[in-house]
Amino acid sequence: MTHILVQGIGGVGGLLAGELLRAGAKLTLVTGNPAITAAINHNGIAISTPDDSFQVAASASTALTDLTTESSFDCAYLAMMAGGVVDAARAALPLLRDDGYFVAFQNGFVEEAIGNAVGIERVLSATVALGSSMEAPGI
Repeated sequence: MTHILVQGIGGVGGLLAGELLRAGAKLTLVTGNPAITAAINHNGIAISTPDDSFQVAASASTALTDLTTESSFDCAYLAMMAGGVVDAARAALPLLRDDGYFVAFQNGFVEEAIGNAVGIERVLSATVALGSSMEAPGI
């Protein structure tokens, strides 16, 4: 099973993580925010859309440094604000397998900068064509 690191669990990252966890994916969540980490670890992730509402059990860490040194990932989803994405990619690079890759969820704005930091051959671009928001940490 593919092991995915998801960094940035806000509106977009929270929706991605919630849907992927519901589908049975193997995820490691890194929030970058202690309040979001605490809420997810206590309550899981709650998703509410016009068509569906659900809650999934989840655990999260605040920083990559909180993970065990044995952590290894097939890919890293970068779902944070664009200003922090290059640093997040650099920090995650040692945790990716040799053939691991990054998926950037910033709608084509940061891929070149990420590629300059980690190698463009390791970067995929995703377009987020939906509106999402975080009503409260983990929601």
